[in-house]
Amino acid sequence: MDWLSAGSGNTITPGWLRGTADVRYKWINRFIDGGLAVTYTGQSTGTKNTAVTWRHNQQFSKDTRLSANVNWTQNTTVQRQTTFNPQQAVGTMVSQLNYQTRFGPARVSLGGTRRQYPGREQVDMDLPNLSLTTGTLKLGPVEWTPSLRFNQSRTDNIDQGLQFGWVVGRDSLGALDSTRVRASRRNTNFGFDSPIKIFDFQLTNQVSIIERFDDYPEQRIVRDVRDTSLVSTRVFAQRFFTSIDWTPSFNLPRFFQGTWNVSPTARLVNVDQAAGLIVRSELSGGRYVSQGKRLEYGLSSSPTFYARIPGVGPIEAIRHSISPVLSYSLSPAANVSDEFLQATGRTRQGYPQAAGEAGRRGGRAGAWRAIRQRGR
Repeated sequence: MDWLSAGSGNTITPGWLRGTADVRYKWINRFIDGGLAVTYTGQSTGTKNTAVTWRHNQQFSKDTRLSANVNWTQNTTVQRQTTFNPQQAVGTMVSQLNYQTRFGPARVSLGGTRRQYPGREQVDMDLPNLSLTTGTLKLGPVEWTPSLRFNQSRTDNIDQGLQFGWVVGRDSLGALDSTRVRASRRNTNFGFDSPIKIFDFQLTNQVSIIERFDDYPEQRIVRDVRDTSLVSTRVFAQRFFTSIDWTPSFNLPRFFQGTWNVSPTARLVNVDQAAGLIVRSELSGGRYVSQGKRLEYGLSSSPTFYARIPGVGPIEAIRHSISPVLSYSLSPAANVSDEFLQATGRTRQGYPQAAGEAGRRGGRAGAWRAIRQRGR
């Protein structure tokens, strides 16, 4: 128990009374250990704070375990004002939780983090964070290696970096009144990979969903898609962007293995590879708009050339190798709609397909990717 006198009783240095209860436990034959601490602080001004710290580790089996390190504070301002440790006065309070298990060949990991800031109401959370992976599942010549991931991060009670921190309105009597914006932000990511291999033929499917949601007013400059001289300034109550994408690819059998190592590939790619297949935003009025797909053919070669160079002095010889990698791709010309450009916040001016150059080139692209040299 800690006590600080109120002194003169002013609000700048109020007195407070704090009590802490702490218990630690260890259950050996259950593979459990941890500790729990609860702290209650009451100031002479009537402000109160309850803080909880919980550390827990448990191993259920060889493949299943749980670890938790929770730090929660009811009032971070009281936490900062009543500490004598300067590191605690400016340090953040982080909570972590992780659960790992295994179902046959599949491994599952589920967890998350939470962060509080001293003297501020803002809270950052990365929860849940799910990952599912498996080894290669074989059925005769067929090999399947699926994986799944899901993550959501959010920030509540944002109090810094806002264009509009207050909103002006009218109260019940009709007078002007201002209220603070309860700003928050959320980001969601989902991905599923499903590569299938049959002999030397490999088919890869990738599905991803990305969503960003900003729940606070923000001013933005909006330009016309075809006429950039038409400019308007708008204030959006919320901003959001959703992208849904699907990317299949085919890896064909290699040729001239051991010499030129030629690998042909074919895949369906988005016309605009900087965005997803289906998108929506506040600029599209919340409507989903889509773009097209086009085939992209590729050919790569990775030969290795060896050389034996006479040595110098005590070195008899130097063996040197050069491994160039040549990659070339070809895809037909295509374009996207004005609605798609509007949803992604871009215009025809400066867009790669705007002048039709991609059509005249046929969408061709080829380049040396890398040259590796080794010597000893």
